[in-house]
Amino acid sequence: MKTRLLLMLALVCAGAARVAAQTPVPTTPTMFTYQGRVTAGDKPATGMYDFQFRLFDVATGGLALANLNVNQVAVSNSVFTVQLDYGPQSGQVQTFNGDQRWLEIRLRPSTDVPIPYTVLTPRQPITSAPYSYFSYNSASAAVANSAKTADVLLGSVTDNQLPAGLARLSADQTFAGINHFNGSLIAVNPVNLFVGTFSGSGVGLTSLNAAALSSGTVADARLGPNIPRLNAGNSFAGNNIFNGRVGINTPTPATALHIEDFDATVRMKNRNDLVGAFVGDTYSALQLGMYNPSTQILPRIPALSSRSFFAISMDGRVGSTVNAFIGDPVYRNLLDDGDGNLVVSGSIEALNPGQTLQLLVSPSPGQWVPGLRIVPSLVPGGVPHLVGGDGANAVSGSVEGSSISGGGRAKFPNLIASSYSVIAGGLDNQIASGSDRGVIGGGTGNRISDSAQHGTIAGGFQNTIAGKTQLGMIPGGNGNVVSGLTAFAAGYFAQAIHDGAFVWADSYALNGSHPPFLSTQPNEFSVRATGGTRIVSGIIVQPGSPPFPVGVSLKVNSGSWSTLSDRNAKTQFTPVSARDILAKVAALPVQGWRYKGEADSIRHLGPVAQDFHAAFGLGSGDTTIDTVDADGVALAAIQGLNQKVADQAAEIRELRALVGQLARQMEGLTNSGR
Repeated sequence: MKTRLLLMLALVCAGAARVAAQTPVPTTPTMFTYQGRVTAGDKPATGMYDFQFRLFDVATGGLALANLNVNQVAVSNSVFTVQLDYGPQSGQVQTFNGDQRWLEIRLRPSTDVPIPYTVLTPRQPITSAPYSYFSYNSASAAVANSAKTADVLLGSVTDNQLPAGLARLSADQTFAGINHFNGSLIAVNPVNLFVGTFSGSGVGLTSLNAAALSSGTVADARLGPNIPRLNAGNSFAGNNIFNGRVGINTPTPATALHIEDFDATVRMKNRNDLVGAFVGDTYSALQLGMYNPSTQILPRIPALSSRSFFAISMDGRVGSTVNAFIGDPVYRNLLDDGDGNLVVSGSIEALNPGQTLQLLVSPSPGQWVPGLRIVPSLVPGGVPHLVGGDGANAVSGSVEGSSISGGGRAKFPNLIASSYSVIAGGLDNQIASGSDRGVIGGGTGNRISDSAQHGTIAGGFQNTIAGKTQLGMIPGGNGNVVSGLTAFAAGYFAQAIHDGAFVWADSYALNGSHPPFLSTQPNEFSVRATGGTRIVSGIIVQPGSPPFPVGVSLKVNSGSWSTLSDRNAKTQFTPVSARDILAKVAALPVQGWRYKGEADSIRHLGPVAQDFHAAFGLGSGDTTIDTVDADGVALAAIQGLNQKVADQAAEIRELRALVGQLARQMEGLTNSGR
């Protein structure tokens, strides 16, 4: 989703850069209203969104001074409004101190399964409204009748200008609170009970501050019962914090808690188990005793006579064990088999409803990312989803049994919103809602749209199976589209837009772009191959000769098929009588006709295969006429006709010669009879 944010700041706290004289209020408001517009692509956004507002003192980079999360914000017709309050300061840095501030905004749709935030750029500069808080608390004011600090005052302040609570040197004072004097306190008035400093044994003194003691030892008897003793057992009832390291049986603790002992180092017992719940002779480093008085509550934990424990043995075995101080305990799992492998005897369960079971991997020290997730379905009792790859990959909606094997990035996740669908990998591949049993093998930017069930895209770049299309197939390529039922498209911008169409397009370019190649009617086989087309039906192999392919070809820019007729590919030559062929052609029935599936307006001319086969015995059967045989018969008939015409021409020449001779004889007879 491409999101644009048009921002405007509504001023809700009054103030200006120069503050006129005013009476301070007890609390200065630090909240301001932020209003903006969100669009999804070119359309207004509507719905619930989660926002993050991060405050910076630089336009790019740097560390955030403060961060606010505002979830479930209603966006109506693109508009949203939030209240932001960063307080007077964040940590040790004053939030608004007169220096320029920038606001970085992140957002994401509010969903049951959280998705990563989208960071909007650039950061937005904070305008004047929040700075009014700093102006009110300004360290100095150029124009003010009552300043917040006194270091800007000039001249002297008289006693009459001071509040009544300040002490005067020239008047009697009554100090009602506790007062501390760092030097010697000398009372020169005769009514005072002492002059100078204390000395002596201190007998009779009361309320003496123990911090003033400089020598001597306070006996245990004088200490209160709440003071712990080093030489006695102590019970600590309150919450105790040890800032340093604590050592048990060791004077030099190496960690925050360092324990040294024999057998079990740490044992944690459930106090409800009055008998005692620890495994004997296990030499484990950790034992956690668990007690269950009734098998009806947690039937997997043995009750009463036996005990259940969690323990780690010194050879790396771990798990719940059962032992009543008889025999050796049975450990069910192994943390490390010596080669870094984890062995689990049983199942790994996510017991909480709706909980995702994750396997994390570390691409670098100290960094962990999701490797594999088993996500429960929102369908009651539904088959869970298996999601791998980037953490942004997700299966959403009330669907079940879908899988994302890997791939994806934070900004280009693989997403599924249908049941029993699969995305094997790649980037930014999506199977939309209702497109159950869809498959995308990989590639980038491929889409199976809404309600396009059983669709398959093997890979490629930006290929699309349109909505409500069933059983569509795109094996790969770029920019291919299937919008017909059981249609097929492959290559470069092939579009099978009719049911049953098969469309393949080459990478033909026109003026630097690749024009689409579309089907024209249902169940059509369409191929664009501007480099020519070959269909090979067989290979002829002869000793001493290269193999000859048998078939037809359509040359570049040609409109007719070329068939193989190489002499080297032929054998069993036999002579034929052209006159006989001509006679058979003359006797062959030739009619006009159309195929039964064609429109009434379409007509063809020629013999039927049965008559052709009966007359010449050519081809592979009596239901087809091979074009090479039809061409051969026509050529032979032409030769026979040519022979017949040649014979007739010779006969005509002979007759003409005879007629000439007779004419000359008649002329001689006529002349002699005169």
